[in-house]
Amino acid sequence: MVPGRSRCLGSGSVLRWIDFAHEAPDIARRGRELLFKRGEGFAFLATIDAGGAPRLHPIVVVQEEGGLYAFLTPSPKRRDLERDPRFALHAFPH
Repeated sequence: MVPGRSRCLGSGSVLRWIDFAHEAPDIARRGRELLFKRGEGFAFLATIDAGGAPRLHPIVVVQEEGGLYAFLTPSPKRRDLERDPRFALHAFPH
């Protein structure tokens, strides 16, 4: 990775939010309501650590230009995704 440049993890086979909203508008609308209930996009990112155990991370998500994004600095959650791109995103409990 080049310092100062971002990389989209898992891009290519991932369904963009705009496409998901087109396929399942009611679920997408409710998901957006849950994620952005407080204005900011608060969520939990569930990943798998190197030993195979689940790991949960609080994150902020942004919805822009038809996509749902989270910007991850070097961290355990980012290393988890670089090693294994499987994840789950859970709305922050309100």
